[in-house]
Amino acid sequence: MDLEADETLAGGSDSERTRLSAGFESPLGIAGPEGLDPKVAAKLHDAFRATLDDKEVQRVLADFEFVPSYQPGAEFLKSLMQSRDEERKLFARTGLLRPDLK
Repeated sequence: MDLEADETLAGGSDSERTRLSAGFESPLGIAGPEGLDPKVAAKLHDAFRATLDDKEVQRVLADFEFVPSYQPGAEFLKSLMQSRDEERKLFARTGLLRPDLK
């Protein structure tokens, strides 16, 4: 289940909370398919990394209050898995987790 930052987690009352107000961030990243040629992966990595470092790209991201946080592939995957596990626990606790995902 993926909720946007302003969608309700629990709710309908004064205690209504959102993912953002609950302290959750929505990670955003780029990933290639399993088995991607390492040379191709390296070229893509370098291109996206250079783009992220571009001052104009940084300005646009700031306009949307997006704070970039670079992570190499393995670190990003680990971060995604941790976020998934934390959110799964939260959704289970609030009754929002689909039964087939428990």
